Amino acid sequence: MDDLKSKVDGLLNRAIENGDIAGANLLILKNGEELLYTEAGYANVEDKRPFKRDTICRIYSMTKPITATAAMILVERGMLELGQPIADIMEEFKFPMVWEGDEKVPARRWTLVKDLLSMTSGMSYGSDDPAGHEVWRILEEMDARLYGDNPMTTMELTKRIAKCGLSFHPGDKWMYGTSADVLGALIEKITGMPYGEFLKKEIFEPLGMDDTGFFVPAEKRDRLADVYEKTENGVKLCITNHLGIKYTQDKEPAFQSGGAGLVSTVDDYAKFATMLMNKGTYNGKQILKPRTVEFLTTGKLTPWQQESVWRSWDGMYGYGYGNLMRVMEEPGMAMFETWKGEYGWDGWLGTYFCNSPSNGVTILLCCQKKDAGTMDVTKRIRNVIASEL
Repeated sequence: MDDLKSKVDGLLNRAIENGDIAGANLLILKNGEELLYTEAGYANVEDKRPFKRDTICRIYSMTKPITATAAMILVERGMLELGQPIADIMEEFKFPMVWEGDEKVPARRWTLVKDLLSMTSGMSYGSDDPAGHEVWRILEEMDARLYGDNPMTTMELTKRIAKCGLSFHPGDKWMYGTSADVLGALIEKITGMPYGEFLKKEIFEPLGMDDTGFFVPAEKRDRLADVYEKTENGVKLCITNHLGIKYTQDKEPAFQSGGAGLVSTVDDYAKFATMLMNKGTYNGKQILKPRTVEFLTTGKLTPWQQESVWRSWDGMYGYGYGNLMRVMEEPGMAMFETWKGEYGWDGWLGTYFCNSPSNGVTILLCCQKKDAGTMDVTKRIRNVIASEL
């Protein structure tokens, strides 16, 4: 593993020297056992605070696989059904409307729970169409109210989204959007407890994910990494809210985002990833049954929905999508070396997760770079890992 570590360290250090990232850490597991851990750079450049193993990061969309897992917990208990209209749970979603040109028309069918898990609901994140503009205005209002006395709550946002027109008829296409946030609200409605409380009780506490949640307590705040963006003069501190998430993460938020709101560490998320690789169990605690994990991690779209994935994102070539995760179906189409059946997701600030059941490999990367997603350095690291293993 010395050769692998040397190559990975070289890639991380080069990315730091090029001003691509301020700092990062990387954990590779094989069959749940640590194969390699490394770290480089800074969690705070100005204070020279190093990026460490216990550095806390805003994981943004890596929240989504956790939300999908939460939904499947309720499916196992008979409290949620994938084919049920979401209007059965929240009446605000009755009679969905779809934007066609400059007018709204009735949707051809109800929006289903499965549509939320597959991102085939037509709910936007703020795309450049009338539906996206409606949602973006709500997100702008949410941002304006973040630090005031009346912040937008999980339920208020969801009810506001319910009044927006959809970008397309449910099931017609795939489009990345607010589906996971709505799913989190539905879980809150069904269970009668705040979404964060449900996650803590059912996932975080059983797995020992002590540093994962919707905010960072005061005693841990010195471990929260800052966000940076690349400029012509190197990395620059970027203090910005995004998608209704406060930059400071300093207190429990009114809006607990099922799509983007969590903070975590590389070791905490490794516990979640290992639970999935172990077919639902970690350290004797069972979160899901093996058959449920198989369903959760092998999601698939219809052929017409899949086409819209590849038209949307070049980086998704070869991947299918389902249950708020990508699933590798055609490795030969991918933009980097990968394995058939691998699944996972990434985050807006560069956090990255994948599990590969075929060879027992888990890859976890944490960093905090604006607009990162799956970065160039992540793809290069993936190629090195694949070739070495």
